Amino acid sequence: MSSKKVLIASMPWAQYYMASIQVATLKAFLQLNGVHAQGAHWFVNIAHILGFDTYSAIWSSDIEDGEVLYSYLLFPEMQSKILEDPSLMAKQEVSNVEDADQSNGKIKFRLSEDFFREFDQAHQRILDQYDWDDYVLVGFTLNFAQTTASLYMANEIKKRNPDCKIIIGGAEATGSLGGSLIKHFEQLDFACNGEGEKPLLNLSQAILRNASKEAIANTPGIISRGLDGEIRINPPDQLKSLGELQIPNMDDYFETLDQFEDVSRRRAQRHAHADFMRARLHQKRHDAIDPDQRQHEGATRKHNKQRGVETRLPDRFGNHLFHRRDLADWLIAIKLRHHASDRGG
Repeated sequence: MSSKKVLIASMPWAQYYMASIQVATLKAFLQLNGVHAQGAHWFVNIAHILGFDTYSAIWSSDIEDGEVLYSYLLFPEMQSKILEDPSLMAKQEVSNVEDADQSNGKIKFRLSEDFFREFDQAHQRILDQYDWDDYVLVGFTLNFAQTTASLYMANEIKKRNPDCKIIIGGAEATGSLGGSLIKHFEQLDFACNGEGEKPLLNLSQAILRNASKEAIANTPGIISRGLDGEIRINPPDQLKSLGELQIPNMDDYFETLDQFEDVSRRRAQRHAHADFMRARLHQKRHDAIDPDQRQHEGATRKHNKQRGVETRLPDRFGNHLFHRRDLADWLIAIKLRHHASDRGG
């Protein structure tokens, strides 16, 4: 196994109380095939820094708010407009971080230049934990309004190691959407067209063996930028069976939780409450149906388990999953939210 590493990262606004299944699955698959892979659940770090109520409020009521927040760091020319954003301004009231200072790593959310300076510094401290000369490829999963956060972090990694390649994957990076992002944002080198396991593995192996640019560009399932600036979209390359996957490796998530007692405690409380409510609902339903129906459902579940039922779409991430004319243009429109007519539908 090479000493060089591949990192797969998940940014806000993923839910802090659950590991990123994308990161955990891809890491396990790469490791199975001899690639030194790591996972980074950086959304947990940011949930700790902002506080849980603030973190949840920023993305839960309006998914665009999370994208706008990171747009301040990504698009300097729009900072003055973002500081006046009424939706984000209203969310200052839910910030529950008391006595926030650098000694405890927390930041009280307020729409000000000071906050964004501290917010940027918090991300730099996360990146300081890595020796970026050791990494040849970093992947970001784009789901849950993670696009501007990932673009910002990709840019900061490139500053630390310009030779480190960046790939994006997920629902907002497939097909023409991924091609559009690569076209507009030079910190991105590749996107994954469809399911990521095989393309990411083949790309990682090609980079680790110093394959030619042409060979890398030919990798099935990879979207790339040619020397002429043209976007090349290779057809998807997916596993024939989910049975080829390993059990997701969530070690990095729980190691991150161990750093933050407050996140770990809140996660435990949330899961305990969810388990309690699930048990109550199950009991109510159990009491409401007759014994014959319960027996039939039990037999059906046993039959399905014995068959090893596997449900799967031929292509999980079709090109028309999002009906937006151009995702990058839509992102740029988000930062101009005062001009609502410019946003993609």
